[in-house]
Amino acid sequence: MARKDERPEVRCRALRSGEFAQGAAEVVRAQGPAKAINVLAISGGGKYGAFSAGYLSGWAERGDRPSFDVVTGISTGSLMAPLAFLGTEETDAALRNIYTTVTTDQVYKKRMWVSIPFSKSLLNAKPLEELIETHITKKVIKAVAAQGDGRGLYVATVDLADGRLVIWDMVCIAQAKDYALFRKVLLAASAVPMAFPPVKLKSGLRDDRQKHRWHVDGGLRENVFWRRELAQLSHMLKARGSDPSVPPARLYALINGQMRSTYREVDFGWVPMIGIARRSVGTMISEVAIGSLQKLYAEAFEAGVEFRFNYVRHFDGNPEWDDFDPQDMTALFEHGRELGRLEHWETTPPDEPLDG
Repeated sequence: MARKDERPEVRCRALRSGEFAQGAAEVVRAQGPAKAINVLAISGGGKYGAFSAGYLSGWAERGDRPSFDVVTGISTGSLMAPLAFLGTEETDAALRNIYTTVTTDQVYKKRMWVSIPFSKSLLNAKPLEELIETHITKKVIKAVAAQGDGRGLYVATVDLADGRLVIWDMVCIAQAKDYALFRKVLLAASAVPMAFPPVKLKSGLRDDRQKHRWHVDGGLRENVFWRRELAQLSHMLKARGSDPSVPPARLYALINGQMRSTYREVDFGWVPMIGIARRSVGTMISEVAIGSLQKLYAEAFEAGVEFRFNYVRHFDGNPEWDDFDPQDMTALFEHGRELGRLEHWETTPPDEPLDG
């Protein structure tokens, strides 16, 4: 007789794209035809997350930042997403604190070079885990649960076993009071491959709910996401749009990067592999961001959704995504804050990286 599996069932399943689309559709449907739909998608980008934190702050100062019906996040955007979802003065202050005062030592520690060949990553992410515990408190998670009815909060990882994007319903996890899983998913969602170690999470997927699998930063597949899921909402959104009295649906994307191609000598640093990995990840962030934006733009257009995005226009500090210098991050924050006060948006993404 087979032994009964006494492990607790995973209540909040991880989602593939189609299931995410269905869940997102329910959020849109719940708003009713008379309410504007506002979606915020925050990209990856390491320390450049300070730009989005600043933009949200400046937008709030304008006085017309909406309460978002859906918030999605990738990598550093996943760490910001719960706080942006809540959108209070307290959470805005927390974002400012994280993205203007945190130092590199509070995000990661360098490993001894002799240990690197036997490690799952070049860097030790224990400080990042502690940073998440400090700022994503039980109070924050409880607030997400309380405000989650009829709204959506999603972050993404990549399953190393099959290389596919996995989307996590953070409202469900919060309402299940699984505080440890909530934080662990955020850690996995920001685990840049090679730089940070992968995180083992219980799959939660329909086919193997109890199996543990290794997860890394969702930026490996998407830099900002809503993509195919938006296209599947097109019929519903077009029906809303056929009535001129119905407020529009808007998708806002905040890109934590410059989307520029500039010549820089490679700094190989204390371990040459780290210099190569740093530059490779930076290139990936830029290229994947442009590809993700193009897909968002095309599918938003098809669905009749107003698409707006913003990105870092200029930055004179250290361009490396993993150099968490408070002075540089404060400059990025203030740059975003200035644009947020102006509520300046772009509507058409570039086809390739902009010239330096």
